[in-house]
Amino acid sequence: VMSDGKWGFIDKTGSVVIPLQIRAKSIRGFSEGLAMVKEKKYWAFIDKTGKKVIETRYEDVDPFKDGLAEVRREVNSFSFGGLLINAIGIAAGVPVYGPDGNLISDKIKRGYIDKTGAEVISTKNDYTSPFHDGAAIVKVKGKWGAVDQKGAYIVEPKYNGIHFFSDGLAAVKEGAKWGYVGKDGRLVIPPTYDEAGEFTEGIAVVRQSGKAFFIDKEGHVPFLVPKNITDLGMFISGLAPVKIDGKWGFIDKTGTIVIAPAYAEVRTHQYDTDNLNSR
Repeated sequence: VMSDGKWGFIDKTGSVVIPLQIRAKSIRGFSEGLAMVKEKKYWAFIDKTGKKVIETRYEDVDPFKDGLAEVRREVNSFSFGGLLINAIGIAAGVPVYGPDGNLISDKIKRGYIDKTGAEVISTKNDYTSPFHDGAAIVKVKGKWGAVDQKGAYIVEPKYNGIHFFSDGLAAVKEGAKWGYVGKDGRLVIPPTYDEAGEFTEGIAVVRQSGKAFFIDKEGHVPFLVPKNITDLGMFISGLAPVKIDGKWGFIDKTGTIVIAPAYAEVRTHQYDTDNLNSR
C-alpha cells in the first residue's frame, strides 16, 4: 500500500506489517519471503520486516522462484558496414527455440542470483535461457550446453546447438548433425540426424536425408509410417500430426492413420505449430 509517496505492507486483516516508510519508484509483492523494491536505478529485495537484505546491480529482475531470481541486461548493438554487431561480441550460433516454440533472442543477457545475492549463473555467458524442466541452456565462448539451478553443468558447453530437455533428453548438434544427451550429460543417441525434434511420450521426430520419421529413446525406429507422409509432428495424448498431399491428419503409435488428412493446419494444446520444419 502507498500513502504520501511512501510504501508499506498490510496483511489480510488490514493490519500494518511493514510501516509506510519505503520510498521507491516501483515495488513488487512478496515471493518466497522477499519483496522487490526499486528506489533509484537498481532493484533490491526486502524481508517481511522491511529490512533490505539483497541489493542488486540490475535494472531488470524477477521475483524469487525455487530459490533463484532471474536478472537481465540487454546487449547494445550497432550497425557497421551493413553488419549488425553486438557490442560485447556474442559469438554466432544456430537458432535455439524455447519451450513455447518461440525463437530465443541472444540480445538479452540473463543470469540468476541466490538469496545471498550471489550470481550463481553469470550474466557474462554469451547467452543463458530461462529455466525449463530444471535446466537452463547456456552459450559459453560460442558453444552450447546446459546448467542446473546451482549453476553446475548438466551438459558441457561443447556443442554447436542444443534444445531444451524434454522427456529426459535434449537434442544437441555436433558438427552438422543432431543427436541426444541425457541429464547426466552423456550422449545417448549419436549425432546422425539432419534435424531433431523434442521427445514426447518416449518418441521424437527426426529427419535424415530429407525423410522424416520417428525414433525411440534408444534411437530405434518404433514403427514405420506410410511412405506418402511428407511431414510429422510430436505425439500428444497418443496421437501425432502427419501431412499427406498438403493436408494434415493424425496417426497413432502403430503408424495407423486414425484421423484422415483434411486440414491446412493443426495445433495441439502444447505446440502452436507441429511440423518439424517450424522448430
